[in-house]
Amino acid sequence: MKKAAEYARRVKQLFSKIKKEKSKASLATKDDPLQMLLLGILSNYATEQKASTALSRLLDTAIDNNDLRMTPVADMVRAVGVDYPKCRLAADEISQTLNSIFNHLHHLDVGFLETGSKKAAESFLNSLDCLSPHAKAFFRQRCLKAQVIPLDHNMYTYLQKGDCIAEDVGVEEAQKFLSSAIKDRDRMSFYTLFKRYAATHSPRKSAKKSASVTERKKKTAAATKTTKKKAKKKAASSARTSGKKTTRKKKTVRSTLRKTAKKKKTASGKTKPRKTARRR
Repeated sequence: MKKAAEYARRVKQLFSKIKKEKSKASLATKDDPLQMLLLGILSNYATEQKASTALSRLLDTAIDNNDLRMTPVADMVRAVGVDYPKCRLAADEISQTLNSIFNHLHHLDVGFLETGSKKAAESFLNSLDCLSPHAKAFFRQRCLKAQVIPLDHNMYTYLQKGDCIAEDVGVEEAQKFLSSAIKDRDRMSFYTLFKRYAATHSPRKSAKKSASVTERKKKTAAATKTTKKKAKKKAASSARTSGKKTTRKKKTVRSTLRKTAKKKKTASGKTKPRKTARRR
C-alpha cells in the first residue's frame, strides 16, 4: 500500500482515540465450527450479539445443516428478520457458502479445519464461493487463534472515510495492513473497541476530500455557465445572420418587382395602335 507509514500512524491515532471511550463490543461464540463460520457472515453487518440471535432464529427453522443448505434465500431472509442490516446479502452468502462446502466435501462437517494446519484451513476457506473476507478472518481469529483483525462493513467504511486507508484498497488487503500496523497483543482489543466505535459513529469526509469535491462543483458550475453564455452568443449571432439574410432577400424581391414593372411599362409605351380598315 502506498503511504503505508502515514496510514499506519493514523490507525494508531485512531486506536488511542477509541481506547479513551472504553466501550468494547461484546463477543459471541458457538460450539460448532460451521455455526462460527455463519456467525462470521452475519456479524459483517451487525454486532456479534445481534448476529448470534439472528443465527439462532435461522437454525430453528431447519432440521439440520443440510436442510438449512436447501432453504430458499427468501425464507432465510424472513427467519433472520427483514430489519436485520443487509439481510438479503447475508442470507445469500450463507446459502452459497453452505452449497460450496457441500460441493467440496459432500457433507457440511468442517471440524477438520480446527484440527489441521492453519495454512490448509486458510486455503480451504479461500476456495469457498462468495465467502466474504470478514467471515474468513472472523473464523481464523476465533477458531484458529490467528492474529488477524476482521473488518466488518462499518469498520471498513469508517477507515475509508476517515482516510486511514487508501480508497482503492479492498477489505482483505486492509485486514492484512491492520494486522501489521497493530501489535499482536493489541489486536483483539483493537477489534472489540473499533467494532463498537465504528457501529456508533458515522465519520465525516475529510477536509481534503470535501475541498476537492467543492472545487469540482465550482469547476462544473463555471463550465456550465460558460457553455450557456456561448450558446446565447451563438443563438444571437444566428438570429442576426438570419435577419440579414431575410432583409437581403426582401430587397432582392422588391428590386425584381420594380424591374418587372418597369419592363411592362416600357413594353406598353412602344406598342402601336392597330389601323382600322375603311368600309367602302
